Amino acid sequence: MLHLNGPLDVPALLRACAAVAERHPVLGPVRVARVESSPERYPGVAAAEVARPFDLENGPLARFTLVRVGRDRNRLIFTAHGRVFDGCSKDVLVHDLADAYFSRAAPPGPAVPYGERGTAAEAAEADSTAARTFWRDRGHAPQGLVLPGLRATAHGVGPGEIVEMVLAGAEFQAFAAAATTLGATRFELLVAAVGVLLRRYGNTGSPLALALGTRTDHTRDHIGPFVAEMPFAACPSLDETLPVYLRAVRSELRELYRHRHAPPETVLRPVLLGYRRRAAAPYFPGVGTGVEWTVFNGAARGVLHLEAVDGDMSLTLGLRFNPLAIGHDDVARVAGHLRALLRAIAAEPRAKVADLAAPVHPEPDEEPPVTELFSPAENAASPSSEQEDEVVAQVRQIWQEVLRLDDIGLDEDLYDLGGHSLTITQIIARARRRLGVEVSLDVFFDTPTIAGMAEEVSRLRGDNA
Repeated sequence: MLHLNGPLDVPALLRACAAVAERHPVLGPVRVARVESSPERYPGVAAAEVARPFDLENGPLARFTLVRVGRDRNRLIFTAHGRVFDGCSKDVLVHDLADAYFSRAAPPGPAVPYGERGTAAEAAEADSTAARTFWRDRGHAPQGLVLPGLRATAHGVGPGEIVEMVLAGAEFQAFAAAATTLGATRFELLVAAVGVLLRRYGNTGSPLALALGTRTDHTRDHIGPFVAEMPFAACPSLDETLPVYLRAVRSELRELYRHRHAPPETVLRPVLLGYRRRAAAPYFPGVGTGVEWTVFNGAARGVLHLEAVDGDMSLTLGLRFNPLAIGHDDVARVAGHLRALLRAIAAEPRAKVADLAAPVHPEPDEEPPVTELFSPAENAASPSSEQEDEVVAQVRQIWQEVLRLDDIGLDEDLYDLGGHSLTITQIIARARRRLGVEVSLDVFFDTPTIAGMAEEVSRLRGDNA
């Protein structure tokens, strides 16, 4: 979803959408539509468009919808089915859109035939006997899954809800520093943390699968379903240290990377983890641009599907779950436990698995409220509230609660912190109840910061009169 604020050349953008669809034939026929809306109606329009089902037999499986929400304010919503699109395809899409809009010409076609690996060696590896043997020897998924409040085990795609969690500021820096201390990437450390959490819940086998990209140097600029689910076998022992387990994680990942171009036909793992690095926002000449990288489409895979987007300054995790298998409050509890575990790892990266902060067999009546785990208490003072005026402090408090962050700078961008349309709706509702004002959506388009919202609240209340 692209936020485009400024004098947009609408015909040029629509031509760019068509040009990108032509460059990436895997998308098939792509619908391009325009919609008029108001700032107040926009969240509902966006939610309906994202949730609109696809006709899998007749298509289209991808669509652009340009929504005009006000003068020089437009939102471009792109939706696509998983058959033709993956997480990293978003980066390719926005890059190609910006290029086509800037040049007013169709981008060149891919360097190699669409979807091909480009070398005989890669194709041979994908069909190798070694890969088939590797997956056959892996066997089936471990029996059982242990999660707080689990009601059933689900496989495949089903109805979904989401709980979001964001690491930013000092918390993200501590997580990144722990990865550096351990000689690991942030992805490797996150995989290890999820493995530790599942073990601490009582899982003795690994119920985890990883969504790994299958792009090569030859297909990195292609849009498509270049991702494969792969069973992850490394399960930590309670008496080993995190560095020891990390070595097992890295060894396991090396094996998975070797065979990722020939994934197993069936992966029966109820927990899935996906991870990608967020690309820089695209440049549209003369237009302010923002991107919502983690829009939720109302579906979940398995019982719990964790989608992580690393923005180099923050880590956004969407915990998508099947509500028939586990409840919202229980997934919020899992998010709180994962945050507590990441904090414990940052504080003592060489600790034993058994000593890291995570519940073994959590009982609902023994656990602290979720707000204590990963959002400020309702009446807690902001870290710098003594130096701020009352309005800024109250706005900061609202943002901390909705985004579930302990500290947010006055000029930090809402979208960089993992915010999206639903987040904005929640912020506006809390501001209405606590501050007695109706903050316009325009504020979050023009100045999506605590400072910008506080200035608007003061204006609405007449504090600056």
